[in-house]
Amino acid sequence: MPSFYTIITAFEGLIPEKTHPAYFIFFEINPRKIDVNIHPTKTEIKFDEERFIYSLLLSTIRQSLGKFNLSPSLDFELETAFVLPSSFRQQPPQEPIIRVDPNFNPFQSGNSKEKSFSAAIQNEGFGAAPPKEVDWQAFYQVKEEMGSTNRIPELSESASVEFIQSGKYLLAPATNGFLLIDTKRAVERILYEEHIQAFVKKPLHVQMLLFPIEKTLESPEARILLEHSSLLEQLGFNFELKDRLLILSGAPEMLQEDGILSCFEMLLFRLETQDQHHEDLAHILMAEIVKSAAKHHKVANKSEMNLLIEQLFRCQEHHISPNNEQILTLLRTEDLTHFLP
Repeated sequence: MPSFYTIITAFEGLIPEKTHPAYFIFFEINPRKIDVNIHPTKTEIKFDEERFIYSLLLSTIRQSLGKFNLSPSLDFELETAFVLPSSFRQQPPQEPIIRVDPNFNPFQSGNSKEKSFSAAIQNEGFGAAPPKEVDWQAFYQVKEEMGSTNRIPELSESASVEFIQSGKYLLAPATNGFLLIDTKRAVERILYEEHIQAFVKKPLHVQMLLFPIEKTLESPEARILLEHSSLLEQLGFNFELKDRLLILSGAPEMLQEDGILSCFEMLLFRLETQDQHHEDLAHILMAEIVKSAAKHHKVANKSEMNLLIEQLFRCQEHHISPNNEQILTLLRTEDLTHFLP
């Protein structure tokens, strides 16, 4: 994994999304421990013990963020009194003054009511008319919230429902505009909700490989694999570890064969870098698996497009993918005038 991903992981939750920290990293390492022949322009290198280095880099960054109070923390020994500015500490305490208008009468009508409002408020219409019972009844009425983010957009019925697909994006006509859907993220959400419910009851179905996949692991990778072997088996992986040789003989049925090894490597990296409980780890790893599966998913015809939209809107959360990415957006008809005025 690149060091850039490790730094982003260390800053996760501290900076806004789609922003990147500025950093400079200085490594002092034996030249025999690196390989510079993995990129034609020599802009990347490979470390012999890259897992160990990335773990060390991640822990160092997190320690620095916590040391200099750049990450949120809870200090139960901190004094609970208010921290006053230095300018206020030198001033003598003053007793607060409460001013009461002895002539104020809330039930009195006439000019006294008008005087209770400032000139600016009266200019905006407040206090100009006496309150009515109808107004109070309307005030306590609860109206249905129309702008709910989880509301399902309705497809157009007057026009023939024809879809336009370009790459991973799908454009469908709706009653008040057009619906733009990211099909890859939609597949992630559909697969996630389908398999996470099955995972709670029993392990995922394993698809055995005709030719097992072999890979030599680093020592930290082998240790992580042994610690979380039961969780990986529940997620649908069938494997064997001989010394440091990994033999993958089965994988979840949703994965394509050419994406199994890269997905398994990502899971090992997640297990090494995430400080989460077992239950949380299962959700994180499931999100990585469905993301790898969605990369190879293709929507070929109109019937598959219809099925994709129907399955997406059956999901409990159809706006956000398991990796917290937006799935769809509504292009309203009135907004299209900005493109062609």
